[in-house]
Amino acid sequence: MAARSYGQYCGVTTAVELIGERWALLIVRDLLVGPRRYTDLKQGLPKIPTNILSTRLKELQEGGVVRRVPLP
Repeated sequence: MAARSYGQYCGVTTAVELIGERWALLIVRDLLVGPRRYTDLKQGLPKIPTNILSTRLKELQEGGVVRRVPLP
């Protein structure tokens, strides 16, 4: 879960805590059009460090914002 906490227990604050982290909202934006491979996300956000991309994806997945699906 994200390090920032507003001390509130509702869906809106939980979402803000997750997508408020650096890069997270841009990742969500890129995933809104449909499933993407990790390399596609990396190409769409060329300045994001790979460790940050991995961390944000894990945080978003743990928070239920995104889910991992196998692509053909």
